[in-house]
Amino acid sequence: MHDEAVTAVRNAELVSDMKLRQYQRQHMRLFRGRLSPCGRATERATSPPQVC
Repeated sequence: MHDEAVTAVRNAELVSDMKLRQYQRQHMRLFRGRLSPCGRATERATSPPQVC
């Protein structure tokens, strides 16, 4: 029973780490201007955000 509890906690930690990294990647892309606020890729990283 103890091993199952430890495994469940580790799995939950892995999932939360994956979700955090995914969130950070998405927001870094927005910060760098690679994605417009509506989620579409822009032509260039320096182009202004597109109006959705």
